[in-house]
Formats: sequence, structure tokens, C-alpha cells
Amino acid sequence: MRSPHNQYDLSFLEQHLSSAYRAHPKPVLHPPLRSEIMGEQMPGNPPILPTFNGTTDPEDHVRAFCLRMQLQNFSDVALCRTFPSTFAGICLDWYNQLPNGIIRTFEEFIWLFTSKFASQKCRPLHTVALVEVKQEDGESLRTFYSRWSRVAMAVRDLTTEIATHILMESTSNTELRRLLAKCLVFSSPELEAKFEKAITLEEMLVAGSVRRFEPKGGRNDQPHQQP
Repeated sequence: MRSPHNQYDLSFLEQHLSSAYRAHPKPVLHPPLRSEIMGEQMPGNPPILPTFNGTTDPEDHVRAFCLRMQLQNFSDVALCRTFPSTFAGICLDWYNQLPNGIIRTFEEFIWLFTSKFASQKCRPLHTVALVEVKQEDGESLRTFYSRWSRVAMAVRDLTTEIATHILMESTSNTELRRLLAKCLVFSSPELEAKFEKAITLEEMLVAGSVRRFEPKGGRNDQPHQQP
């Protein structure tokens, strides 16, 4: 998102914020939103919104918030007025200590918000992190796939072809390796389909083994008791 440097100098803003924190060590009663924003009438029935307490990725929160608000086509003013209602904990404390009237647009609001909580942003992983995810002895393919997928989604610029090659070296499931070796088109749906096929086969084999060793029910299977 474009930072609002054309509207005021960044160093001046930082000095302004620093002075405000010193002057107001406790939450202030005056809103950080401009009076023009506060004077606008709000539409009713806002959607149920996610909350942010300062401990998760701020950009994820912005995306989730905007997605919910876009469903009802809210204006920039409505976005500014509604966004603080999602704050909790240290994030709410930060907002209450912002200088009076410093926020003029939703773009400025988001820039201040994401800059403040930038340290909480999730960092993308390198492919090395995915290479290190190995299927453990005795681990089911479904459990391994769940672990492997979580890491794969966090790797920057990971192609399906690279993911497939890494996966062939990471799994101990021979059926999955056989299916992956036959890949002609590298696509996410194709990879997921092969995973699901191998998982289904493994679970069928496990279920068959359990049934083979289970004693059959019924009275005739009980040992005969001597009187």
C-alpha cells in the first residue's frame, strides 16, 4: 500500500507521535480521526469483524477487515470509523494515544497501523524450510501432509514443480513417490489429487490390517466355561 509521504513529512509525523506519547501516557479522550470523518453519519448493521490485539500479522488483519467491509461496499469514512472497533489490548492502547485528528484517510490509517505493528508481520520462508520437513517413522501420510502443507504455503515463490521434487525426497510413502514420479503436469490440483489417492490407499490398508487381527464378535467366540 502506498505510504502517504506526499501528505506530510515522515520525520515530522514520527516527532509528532513521540511528543503525543510523552504528553499522554494514558489513553486520551479525543479521537485520532479528523473531525470531518467523525461528523459523517455511519451506515447501520456493520458485519461481524475480526479483532486485533497486536500479536498477529497486521497485514492479515487489514485484508480480513477489508474483505468483510467490501461485502457491503462501505465508504472510506465508514472504514475509518469502523476499523478501531476491531482493536483490543495493546493495539487499542496505541490507538487511544494517537494525536487528536491525525488520521485523515483510511489509507493513512492503514499505513500508521501496519507501520506500528510491522514487527508482528509473518516472514515468508525459504525452500530450505520445506526441505527440512520429513515424514517421521510411523507418521501417517495424512498427518505428514498437514505439516508439509502448512510450511509450503509460507514459502515465497514456491512453484508446484519444485514442491513436487522436494516432496518426493521428504515422504517415506512408496505409493506417493510412485504417483509423483508419473507427474506430467505440475499443478496444485494434480498434486493434491495424488496426495489424496495415496492417503486413501494407506488408510484402506491400515483399516484392512486392523480388521484382519480383530477377534470376531459373538457368543461362539467366547471360551467354553466348565461348570
